[in-house]
Amino acid sequence: MSADLQTAVVTGGAVRIGRALSLALSQSGWQVVVHYGQSAEAAVETVAEIERRGGRACCVSADLADPLSAAETVLDRAEEAFGQVNLLVNNAAVFEGGTLAETDPETWRRLFAINLQAPYFFCQRFVAGLGEEASGQIINLVDWRGIRLDPRRLAYSLTKQALVGLTCALAGELAPRVRVNAVAPGPVLPPPGTDAAVLEAAAAETPLQRTGSPADVVAAVRYLVDAELVTGEVLSVAGGAQLP
Repeated sequence: MSADLQTAVVTGGAVRIGRALSLALSQSGWQVVVHYGQSAEAAVETVAEIERRGGRACCVSADLADPLSAAETVLDRAEEAFGQVNLLVNNAAVFEGGTLAETDPETWRRLFAINLQAPYFFCQRFVAGLGEEASGQIINLVDWRGIRLDPRRLAYSLTKQALVGLTCALAGELAPRVRVNAVAPGPVLPPPGTDAAVLEAAAAETPLQRTGSPADVVAAVRYLVDAELVTGEVLSVAGGAQLP
């Protein structure tokens, strides 16, 4: 996953899976722009950790609930700090909502703004920044629910299924200069505000009946970054949760 001092943007790159991705990309030679929403302290610490390890990084705050402005803010800052961005990792998302009856209009709006509209406009701004000749990559973090809808989190699942669709559409539209792929995690971390018991229960519902870790997602992203003949793919890291 050597980058030769190319630049990567990781949305939600200060905490959880995003932090693991930021650190791993830096260790592979990428200059990393760590986007964060409210996790300012964690973002500063992530950048400091990258710099302690000899890497280059900066952090930038933007509210993904205002997706167009966020995309402009983050990519502008990235280009000011390190020049052209060659890798976009759309990792940030909100995991909430319930069934049809339980999902109110505000939850629907927030889910679609952050989970779908933000990645869309980040992709748009990223591609514009490449100009007419440069090449790059987009990796979208989806979810096993992006492959197999979960009626218990209906609106959330719909945002992730749409992001899978966007991945495939852009893979065709942007080839051959830009490869676009996705990673679909399963039970690798407890949902925010819950504990390990929730993660274990989720893992018990999968065919492999085991939990993973952010390292499993990092390994999938590493593969896609290096796989020069792969585009338009969704790589599941979900213990089989995506299976019908």
